[in-house]
Amino acid sequence: MDLKDPNHALNLVLHHCLEILSEKVLGLVNKIHNFNFPQRIALLNKTQKENNFKELSPKHYAKTRWLSLEESLERFLDMWDGLRKFVDQKPSLTGVTTKQYEKLLSLLNDKKLRFDIIFLSGVRNKINKANVELQNSKLEIQNLKIILFKLVKSIMK
Repeated sequence: MDLKDPNHALNLVLHHCLEILSEKVLGLVNKIHNFNFPQRIALLNKTQKENNFKELSPKHYAKTRWLSLEESLERFLDMWDGLRKFVDQKPSLTGVTTKQYEKLLSLLNDKKLRFDIIFLSGVRNKINKANVELQNSKLEIQNLKIILFKLVKSIMK
């Protein structure tokens, strides 16, 4: 087995799967990150508070930071209902049109898309756990195959 950088290989596999799984998932995540301005976050938090949701804001997703996608997706799922309520109210925000709100709301009402994000978050979680093991300075080469086998087995479950 010749893997110069198993973490990088796992993440390349994941990013390829992302392209196949759904462009909507990453598109939606990127749209939500466009709300990450102080005025928008304040309005979102106000809506969340008024409707008894957790006051959360999106976590930034950076393609070059392997762990950031998992954190971003988990946060996104945690704030899903509050975000949907916020978008449904169509607050007056600079640069956001009614059409954009309607498109975003249709994505947030798409149950299959939400399931895709839950699935992707779960797979990403498993890959991140394997990445942490693979980055351990005490990792012995004979355990590499075991770690990768456990990863594939846990994803298949």
